[in-house]
Amino acid sequence: MHYKIILFVISIFTSYCVYSQTDNVLIKENISRTLYDIDSEARAVILYESKSVVITKDIHAVGSKFSQHEHVNRIVKFLSTTDMSLANIHLYTHGNNLYNYVENVEGKTYNKEGSEVKETWLTKKDVYAKEIRDEVYETTFSLPAVKEGSIIVYSYDIVSSVRDILPEWEIQGRFPKLVTSYNLSYPQDLEFTSIAYVRPVKVNYPSIQDAFKGVDEFCNVSIKPQTPDMPVGSFWLRRNVPGVKNEPFVYNSENNLESMILQLTGYMDVNGMTHVDNSWPKLDKLLLDNKFFGTVRSRNAILDETVTNIRKLTPFGPELVRSIYNYVRSSYTVNNDQSRLYSKHSIEDVFNNKQGSSIELNMLLCAMLLNAEIEAYPLLLATTGNVSPNAIFPTLDRFNYLACAVKQDSGYLLLDASDRNNVYGMLQPNCYNGYARVLKKSGGGEGIELGTDMMYDKQVIAVKISGITDTSANIEVTQKLGLVHSSALRKAWHKSESLRQKFIDKEMNDHNKEITITSTNILFEDRPDTNLIINLNGVMKMDKRVNVLYLNAFFIKDVVKNPFVAAKRIMPIEFPCRTQEQYYLSVMLPAGYEFTDMPKSIGMDIDSGAMHYTADYNYYEGMRTLTLKSVYTINTTSYSANAYDQIKSFYRDMMKEENAIITIKKNQ
Repeated sequence: MHYKIILFVISIFTSYCVYSQTDNVLIKENISRTLYDIDSEARAVILYESKSVVITKDIHAVGSKFSQHEHVNRIVKFLSTTDMSLANIHLYTHGNNLYNYVENVEGKTYNKEGSEVKETWLTKKDVYAKEIRDEVYETTFSLPAVKEGSIIVYSYDIVSSVRDILPEWEIQGRFPKLVTSYNLSYPQDLEFTSIAYVRPVKVNYPSIQDAFKGVDEFCNVSIKPQTPDMPVGSFWLRRNVPGVKNEPFVYNSENNLESMILQLTGYMDVNGMTHVDNSWPKLDKLLLDNKFFGTVRSRNAILDETVTNIRKLTPFGPELVRSIYNYVRSSYTVNNDQSRLYSKHSIEDVFNNKQGSSIELNMLLCAMLLNAEIEAYPLLLATTGNVSPNAIFPTLDRFNYLACAVKQDSGYLLLDASDRNNVYGMLQPNCYNGYARVLKKSGGGEGIELGTDMMYDKQVIAVKISGITDTSANIEVTQKLGLVHSSALRKAWHKSESLRQKFIDKEMNDHNKEITITSTNILFEDRPDTNLIINLNGVMKMDKRVNVLYLNAFFIKDVVKNPFVAAKRIMPIEFPCRTQEQYYLSVMLPAGYEFTDMPKSIGMDIDSGAMHYTADYNYYEGMRTLTLKSVYTINTTSYSANAYDQIKSFYRDMMKEENAIITIKKNQ
């Protein structure tokens, strides 16, 4: 390596040096500390972490003339023994050879013993490496002697070939961070583009030293080379990053974490800077060249007989799509749970064996629809719990699931035949996770957004109270569940009959201990595209010694208490789907009873119908009947954290209304 480059690489690691030279100061300042302003309830705090990536030319690198050296350093303070996950490190490499490996693992633990601070070093025998699947290796180590009050310091290097996407800067996680930084150094004949999701505004600084001396929460330093043979440098620093709290109504916390990714977008050749074709069409073609995904490029003759038999009953149109979907959904079973886009089996194997992974069954559905001359395509997506793919940065690594998209007018009918209780025209809820890719046989794929507002769940509950006497009253409940809820219950009940009974018991007994259920009838359990209907009949015990009866207007509640109780909110509020819950109550009084107090009707609204709630009470004197109609609607599923106070107040007022009391007096 040229002498000037060595000097530059030394300078690019300044962020690490700043802290490595003052480790002892950090230890002394924090070894006795038990509380941090950033989070008074934190179980651990990351005092400092740095990730530095240096890219150099390497004639030995496989498939590339460049290699990358990733150096990670982290200092962690433990405040509790209830979560030691930060002391257990897992690193992954694609291969364990001359070109891809982990090295220079070092670590030590500091503990205060009396007035002294004791060091315990990580030893080489504490570092393990093993192959977890084909060409994927895991290196693990655990810091020794970690307990409440400990501080750990560790570092490691990962050497690998340069990929289109560089190691990600995971700025935010479960634990708060006081300082985290990312360094990048690369030759001038490469070009990278970064995309960052960071809440504070970025402030540019002239040097890394100035950035560390500053107070801004998000800093950037661009280091321009002084000579043609010196590399380009970029440095980012983020201060005071809050840890992710377990807040209610976060659909996928992975999509809301602060992070930054960098992608290779160009390289220098004899003609100047050539921009890399990291395009979606390129990745579409890469998949279609694969034998499994390439199934959609041509008609598969092995499916002819089965498809022909289905077409005899439903020759064409939407009903043919439904018939083929029903055939796959009911005739095939899932034999494993797959987490990535790959298959060791052909479509012929899946078809003949009557089983396969979720991905394989949905690819079979696509193949059968194409055989029937229906315009259907594989739909690549990432399920919740994973960061959604990015429309700007094409990458296959984030996809872990495959469904089917059938062309309909200007949009698509979305299908998932991997479970017999999935709903026709609706994916499983965990599939609505942002950017997805429709893989077309021509190679001209299309990106679509899968959002929670694409799902709609409507529930209707009707409660009738009649036959009131001194000792009892009859109660009838009819509950029509939404399709999303119905599908989830069918899947749960399919796995366990006891869960079915627990659900029935909970519907009534959790809300009114004085009710005894006398009969239960559940309709349409075996019809996955139909709403479940639950009919319950019961008897409510009355105390004849009491002349005044107090009834809660809402006998069945989906939301029992306000889920928004925290003083402030970090994450956006994300409801799982658009919903409408209708509740009807009818109370029929016999002679000798009268209503003495009835709640007032009310209406509440957020953002012109984004969320809406009404409760309308009416008394029909001639029929001696009181009725209540309540409608709770969520039309918009996603809200920023700035809307938290408004939504919190909305739920508080709604809970107050749903605890309203109807007073009935027995005449003497």
